[in-house]
Amino acid sequence: MGDFGYAWAASATTPRTLHLTRDDFHREWVPPTWSARPQRRVSYSPIMRARVEWSVPEKTRTDVDVVAYDTTNDAAVNYDLFLVESGAREITPDTNGWFAISSQTSEALYGSWSKFLNRDPALADVAIYWGAISRTYAWPESYQAMLDAEIGFWPGAVDERRELGAEMFIDQLNRVADFMTRAQVLTIQRMPFDLLLAYQPNIDTASHTRYDEPAVVRAAFVATDRAVSAIRAALDPSRDALVVTGDHGLAPVDTEIRMNRLLADNGLSSWRAYASGNVAHVYGSGDANAVVAALKATGLFDQVTKKSATAHRNSGDVVAYARTNVILSPSSEAPAIAPATSAANHGALSFHRELHTVLFATGAGSPQNPPAEVSQTRIARFVSQLLGIQPPTAAE
Repeated sequence: MGDFGYAWAASATTPRTLHLTRDDFHREWVPPTWSARPQRRVSYSPIMRARVEWSVPEKTRTDVDVVAYDTTNDAAVNYDLFLVESGAREITPDTNGWFAISSQTSEALYGSWSKFLNRDPALADVAIYWGAISRTYAWPESYQAMLDAEIGFWPGAVDERRELGAEMFIDQLNRVADFMTRAQVLTIQRMPFDLLLAYQPNIDTASHTRYDEPAVVRAAFVATDRAVSAIRAALDPSRDALVVTGDHGLAPVDTEIRMNRLLADNGLSSWRAYASGNVAHVYGSGDANAVVAALKATGLFDQVTKKSATAHRNSGDVVAYARTNVILSPSSEAPAIAPATSAANHGALSFHRELHTVLFATGAGSPQNPPAEVSQTRIARFVSQLLGIQPPTAAE
């Protein structure tokens, strides 16, 4: 573990879509002998409020009101301004309908990003994407406190459900990229380090789920370009080096093979497959040649081999690598071969050039005449040389 860092963490709650109806909204009421509290805004129709629960069990809770105002003096009841009140704060959604709610606890700053999807003047259906509540998990405590105070709460991973649309996906992707970038730049400015690992998930997130939507993938590349530019600007090129790389490329996917269903359909139920991406390890007893033949018969694998004497002891008795357009799963559901639910994937054999990734280096110690291609297994040695330390013994 590093001396400091923050983790990619799951949200504390699940996002959902709220549909507030006229029955959910109520006029503000005070007892007859009480004085009505001053209203923040003028409304030509009665101000209406709907309360929504915002809480993380045993962690934090705050009252949140969706408040509807009628700002048009047209003798009609039609609400055109929707604001959010959290405690004593009034929150104005941005031009796209997004708004943030947050709550500070003794351990961290919790928060969520939500969005008005439909602001119905009649209050018959006020639809809100009610975002997941998240927090930053960082160490040590002083680093956590710095991020919470100066960057804000971790916005949570992008909601990848396609029914939410490309625009919402891009908004969330940009928000994650912005959080990561600002946190990384602040870290460069405030924290002492010899080696800083800074992750940007944008391109991977967009390409896995929306590879078939060029506008989304382009937005991810633009966000990453902004991030790299900001990080580079925070460094001193006379003494700092910036290395940018990735762990894989991606290829479009159109077919899923449900490995354990395929084995069962071929009378090989005594064998069990463990699969991810384009690779599957198959374990069992009996005729391994029959397993190899069944997989090869599909025409969807680049390579299917039996375990050799030099293979790792944990290797499958049969190891199979699918073609780049095929994703493998361990599912036993029928049919054995089905349309893919993922847009793109990786993990096939490395001779497929679309699975190669990038390598950039700039600043102190970066080579003046870099080679056209570099094996990923050489990067550890290169970074060790930049640091002036011995490379790992297994480094190429």
